[in-house]
This record gives sequence, structure tokens and C-alpha cells, in this order.
Amino acid sequence: MKVELNISSPLAIDGDGNLRARITFIDPRSIQQNQTQSAHVSMRCSEILAFCAHTPSKAFDFFFLAACAYGIDRLIERRPYSVDGWSRELKMTVPVIDLNTWRGKEQETGNILSFLTGDYWEVQFTQSPLVLPPAASTPLLYNNIEHVNLFSGTQIGKPLL
Repeated sequence: MKVELNISSPLAIDGDGNLRARITFIDPRSIQQNQTQSAHVSMRCSEILAFCAHTPSKAFDFFFLAACAYGIDRLIERRPYSVDGWSRELKMTVPVIDLNTWRGKEQETGNILSFLTGDYWEVQFTQSPLVLPPAASTPLLYNNIEHVNLFSGTQIGKPLL
């Protein structure tokens, strides 16, 4: 039972630094045909807006895609929507700012999400009208950052001790 999810394209980052999108899907388990379910995804961007102004839009697209995939993973319960007791069939249509970068990467993106979640993902991209803040003229300074810990446990940079 494939769940087809559509993510609305946010038009702007609001005054509080939040980016809001809506995930909608027609519940395939519903007795009533075309019963739509939805959820709102709110991403607090206020702390990363300075970084957004220094990064290409494809990096922000990646952040948005990851946040939506996480939201979908939390929204769609495993057992009732699974094909085998665990894995779900999910088809996601996600708006991106830099559509040219993402074209042709639908299969690869689906494979990555499948590996990460154990689900069967099909991904489609559409053009987003979102406009990011203009590029900052002053460079970001990383004077306080001495190292970075990756999810794998690998540490990059000088050890603290």
C-alpha cells in the first residue's frame, strides 16, 4: 500500500525565522475514498539563517528534504502502513529551490532514504518559489569552533584535550 505524500512549497521564511510546510496524503487505508490526512512541518531556521546566506541553495534544499523525510517518518506509522510489518512504500513530492541540481537524482535520493529508514522511497522534485535571504557580504567567522563530531563518531579538527 503506497502512501503518496505531497509537500507544500513554503513561500518565505517568516519573521520569527521559521519555515513552514504542509505534508498531505490520501490515506490508502481509509474506507472513504480520497480521505486526506495532513500535518504541518515547522523548521526553526533562525539559528541557521546566517549560514543560509553563505551556502548555495542546493544545501538548503538538502536541509529541507532531510527535515521533510524526518517529518514523514514520524507521521506515517509503520505497522498500519507497512508492506511487511516494518517497511513502508512512500512516494514523496518535494519542492526544491535549485531544481536543476536535483533533476536526475530522484532514484539516488530514494535509495539513500531507503537505506536510512528501511522503507521503499520514490522521490519526485518540483520547483519551489522560496527565495532565501540574500548572500551576506561579510564572511562567517568560525573562531569558536575547534572540532566537529560526525554521526559516525569520527572527529575532525583539533581534539579538545
